[in-house]
Amino acid sequence: MPEASEAPVLVVANRTSSTPALLHEIHRRRESCRYALMVPAGAESDWSLDDALQLVGRAAHKEVTAVDPGTDAVATIRDLLERGEYGEVILSTRTEHHHHWHRHGLTDRVQEMGVPVTVIPPEMDGWGPVAGFPDDWTPKMVSPAAVAGFGNY
Repeated sequence: MPEASEAPVLVVANRTSSTPALLHEIHRRRESCRYALMVPAGAESDWSLDDALQLVGRAAHKEVTAVDPGTDAVATIRDLLERGEYGEVILSTRTEHHHHWHRHGLTDRVQEMGVPVTVIPPEMDGWGPVAGFPDDWTPKMVSPAAVAGFGNY
């Protein structure tokens, strides 16, 4: 099992209006993190896995590995975290995916494991506490000016 500081960050993401903020956060951490990307099932209309890997990889300035969500992304995330494969999670999914986290008790389990989680709200104007998630899981809003150039990575 990798040490927490060596374990990659699992990015669980759909394309939303906050994708520029997600890419900015990945770019901001690029020197100290390795990334793996999971695009939850049913998100094919959002973006293809190839497009998502390319965007996240460009922001990270390094190759990003793909993670298969399986038939139940929440169960897959839980299993991966319990095995210690990832030391942190960045969650940037559509609002309708959030209820799965809560229904399966993943928020409580992740907190019990002590795995840091950052939730990028799905809408740029929706920054602040995200219903059902611990308040400390949502970062302060990144200024829109800061994320405006996300495509330049």
